[in-house]
Amino acid sequence: MGLFSKSRGLIQHASVLAIPDILKFRRIRRLGMRGCTDDHVESLRIRSLRNLSVECRPGTTDAEVLWDTFHLKYHLPTISLRTGATIFDLGCNVGYTTAHLASLYPGARVIGVELDQENAMLAQRNTRVFSDRVTIVHGGVWIHDGQLTYGGDEKWGFRIAQVKEPDLHHRMTAPAYNLNTLCDQLKVESVDYMKIDIEGAEAFVLSEHSDWLDRVSCINLEVHAPATFDGCASLLGGRGFSCQKHSTHPFGLIALK
Repeated sequence: MGLFSKSRGLIQHASVLAIPDILKFRRIRRLGMRGCTDDHVESLRIRSLRNLSVECRPGTTDAEVLWDTFHLKYHLPTISLRTGATIFDLGCNVGYTTAHLASLYPGARVIGVELDQENAMLAQRNTRVFSDRVTIVHGGVWIHDGQLTYGGDEKWGFRIAQVKEPDLHHRMTAPAYNLNTLCDQLKVESVDYMKIDIEGAEAFVLSEHSDWLDRVSCINLEVHAPATFDGCASLLGGRGFSCQKHSTHPFGLIALK
């Protein structure tokens, strides 16, 4: 790596992390998926969270999720949100995106939903400073309530069994929620902004029992197979949304009413 590339990398890292934590983050990221257990965590201070710390598990995908969140920022709204907005973060993983949204919108109520229990527990810890207005729900967004089976090999890509049955590994179970049920339970009448990153389940939840969409004003959707951009745009268009490609995310769709 040349001197210019090293300098650019350092500047990028310094824009995300407190200076003393840059080397720690680089070591975690180089480790990749090797060598650590889930009960080992490192604490990293994030500049855009006013140097508040988040936890990161070496040997997992957490470091890549952290970088995507605080450097690439695909999850952020493309519109202004009102004071007191209600935000849903579907597929919140370990809560980095939820914490960032809560920090950027201090008057907002933010609800994170995460399929995997271990991820959801870490999301609760990573958002505890915002606990007066952040709720983390352990469960999967689905077409009906009940129980679902999910699995996968990486903590940022767990999938519901009905989405990718043949290739599903390490099977686990979690509560299933239709979004109408979840909104009713949480007393949410309207949703100003909804980030959706649910690993292909969007192909189902946008097409069946989807009248919850009438409550939502803006959606930022990451499209995964078996869903397609055109298919999701068509379903959302039928609910009164106007859709366009995300300006920076190659698989992102923005839907506005």
